[in-house]
Amino acid sequence: MPKIIDGIEQKIYNAAYELFSKKGYESVNMKMVANKTGIAVGTLYNYHKNKKGLYLSVLENSWQETLNKLDQIMKNKEDGEKLENLVRELYNEISARKGIAQELIKASELKEIKKRVINKLKNKLLVRIEEALDCHKEYKNVEIAQDNKKRLVKLVFIEIIAMNNEFHDDKQKNIDFIMNSVNSILS
Repeated sequence: MPKIIDGIEQKIYNAAYELFSKKGYESVNMKMVANKTGIAVGTLYNYHKNKKGLYLSVLENSWQETLNKLDQIMKNKEDGEKLENLVRELYNEISARKGIAQELIKASELKEIKKRVINKLKNKLLVRIEEALDCHKEYKNVEIAQDNKKRLVKLVFIEIIAMNNEFHDDKQKNIDFIMNSVNSILS
């Protein structure tokens, strides 16, 4: 019977999250996670049967935390502030987990089970952006065709990731650029 280690699951999650965020899925192996956690590789396999399972667990849990933050923004901010605050929070979250965030764009290249999980998370994020955009357009008192709204939602999402990668040190300029782009399209 394996030895029970207090708080080990959280330690594994923290180590895996940090490694996957910095290095991405392909560059991380179970030995790296075990070493970072301070446990034997065999012990790690008692908790997660393979790297893919560990990765999917980290992916779902970390993005659920983000979704909760985005939901709080939608509940607590004025209509005119929701989109910008949502963009800012999503920008920060993607910045903190570069290796994991890239998977949201590369979903079409992934194996089927991983692809389903990532597409589900991406759709949840897109829904949050769409809700904030709806509040923003109501605040601005403008209309936008449904098909154009869907394009704008995807544009915001992809631009957050792209700006974060390309101009990582210019956070406020990037957020301002995204908001100016949205406002230009809506005017």
